[in-house]
Amino acid sequence: MIHIELEFEVLDYDPLIQIELNGKILYKGVADEHYSFHEQAVRGLKVFRNEIKISRYGKDYRQHQLGGKDQAVVIKKINLNGMSFPYITTHGIFTTDQGEQIRTNYLGHNGVYSFSFGWPVETWIANHMYK
Repeated sequence: MIHIELEFEVLDYDPLIQIELNGKILYKGVADEHYSFHEQAVRGLKVFRNEIKISRYGKDYRQHQLGGKDQAVVIKKINLNGMSFPYITTHGIFTTDQGEQIRTNYLGHNGVYSFSFGWPVETWIANHMYK
């Protein structure tokens, strides 16, 4: 089992998200600031991987991006079994609805942020901490 904690900064206009782990939907709806899940992980550090996907959807660019306000979700923290490392939130790739791939934690467009990691997570984090 893995304990996943996600912390977001939620900006204006109630952004919609969907959170998945290995294809299983864990949450779908209006974004909140904190999520905590206990789920089964796939064993493997290189060949078999686990994948967290955070989908941003439902943004209407004419209504949800006005003046100084923008409907967006910022991924502030990803903890796996209580562990993290600097810049872990930019380890993943955000693919916008326009097909642009960005290494960012700012989900301002409709699109999907994908973050993959190995198991056991403690070994994976130790291997990636200084890269």
